[in-house]
Amino acid sequence: MVFAQRFGSALNLKLHFHALVLDGAFISPSERLAPSFQHAAPLSDADVAELVEQLALRVTRYLQRSRCPARGAPTAAASRCTPRCSCPPASSSDSSICAATD
Repeated sequence: MVFAQRFGSALNLKLHFHALVLDGAFISPSERLAPSFQHAAPLSDADVAELVEQLALRVTRYLQRSRCPARGAPTAAASRCTPRCSCPPASSSDSSICAATD
């Protein structure tokens, strides 16, 4: 279950998510027996690294499709930024991506 919270404690705009995630699943060997909780195997460092790699690739593809350039990109690329994309000027040392806004 995921809940999107749009405001911080000072009623400032601060979009963030709260999630309730189970570390396993409820499994029943038959319809007549009550399900029991089975713990999932813990994630390895390699599992986490693979997930981070996949997410970075998907976010990059999304931003490329939405024509939203990275911060610090040349002005010509920044002018292609869609209206939903917020691209404030950034220093050349800032390599974070452009944040989409709703």
